[in-house]
Amino acid sequence: MSIKRFILNPITVATLLAIFLILPLNLNLFDTGLVNIAEADKDKDKDKDKDDDQNYDGFVFDVDPLNRTIDCAGLQKLKITYDQDFTATEDATGPNIKVIGSDTNDCTLVISKMSGGTKCGFKPIKAGNKFNIETANKNKATNCEMMIEVTVPRTTNIVGWNGASTGDQADEPDSQDDDKDKDKDKDKDKDDDAAGETGSDHKSDCDANTGICSNRATVTITGMKNYVRVRAGSGSVLADVTSYAVNMKSNSADLTARGLTKFGKFETRIGNVRAKYCKKSQETGGGWLDVKINESNQEKDEDGDDLGSDADLQFPGGSTMDIRIQKTPGMYKTDFADTNSASFRVVGKVKLGYLFISEYNLPDPPCKY
Repeated sequence: MSIKRFILNPITVATLLAIFLILPLNLNLFDTGLVNIAEADKDKDKDKDKDDDQNYDGFVFDVDPLNRTIDCAGLQKLKITYDQDFTATEDATGPNIKVIGSDTNDCTLVISKMSGGTKCGFKPIKAGNKFNIETANKNKATNCEMMIEVTVPRTTNIVGWNGASTGDQADEPDSQDDDKDKDKDKDKDKDDDAAGETGSDHKSDCDANTGICSNRATVTITGMKNYVRVRAGSGSVLADVTSYAVNMKSNSADLTARGLTKFGKFETRIGNVRAKYCKKSQETGGGWLDVKINESNQEKDEDGDDLGSDADLQFPGGSTMDIRIQKTPGMYKTDFADTNSASFRVVGKVKLGYLFISEYNLPDPPCKY
């Protein structure tokens, strides 16, 4: 047998190399055959199984819990979508979504189901330098709840990208009160009659560029060092980071971010906002903080008073800033002088709740990560 049969033609080698370099690596964490991959129903309900004919290609429904680790060297973007029909209750022992920044190049994904069983699925896919985690419910199940914990390199941006899948986020949510309490707020999710019936307060304003689309889910982000972009519905969001840019928006969810170094943008309908900088404002290199609270929470506390919707903005002592935010006299207090010539600006509006701009003493080190 001639040895020439074992030598690749140079043109063939070049072609194979080009294909390898051009085509992105799409790694579904479940392509190993260890679990079954759910397939889309092809029968358009001819089998009378009352399925909703949503495309479930790649979703896993029969695994609980999940614990997988993969190589994430070079990871740039992380996107997580918590299905708009999923619920969030006090049964969860931690946040429904937790992102942890690490100094390693590994990604570890742990998913546990609180309720819903095999009607509730997930699809984690790493494609090149992007990692996308989606969730879905079969047959319009309304009792799905998960805890999703993912550890990624701390330099990863929590953002989406053009063309990223958003699941069924564009669909209208089912009319439901997730806690079945007729809006008596036994689960403290701040739902109300109007929002509960339309689903508007639970559904996040998400698009392909959203990093975490959480809807009802509670969210904790810790240890990250890059851009964070979150869209929430009624589930609270906490970010303990060192980040040059944090962008959060919610309906009734409270928004909290600690460790800002330059830009902060927060908007909510009736939630509270807490933002804390770990650099003096004049050292941020022309940064700004934009806070908008559009309405006020009319729910009552134990004394019968409105809970309200307030903003607490904290800066290191000695900071200088141009305070342009719209506010209400008698509901505003600051530890800083308004310096029109300052490069750092505080803008937005908090007109129906209290606004506090306060100072604190920097720890050592001032920024955690």
